[in-house]
Amino acid sequence: MIRFFVEIYLDVAVCAFLTIKMIYWDARMSALEFSNVLAISAIVLLSAVPIQLIVFFAWKIKSWNDQQFQNKYGSLIKGTN
Repeated sequence: MIRFFVEIYLDVAVCAFLTIKMIYWDARMSALEFSNVLAISAIVLLSAVPIQLIVFFAWKIKSWNDQQFQNKYGSLIKGTN
């Protein structure tokens, strides 16, 4: 499941960054404006995800060795020191 979400995350990121690279604003084309706004929104949200994960795991650092925490989130932090 984690691999699936990472694949989706990266696909959306690539599409959003390609749209930003080729951004073109034309007031007559509302679909184009919507696409540009959607790409900017996606980049903002994609940037927030790693920050939220870092804050969450830093907040729960004391419970990393807890078995219940390991069962629930262990695969996300496996291999970290």
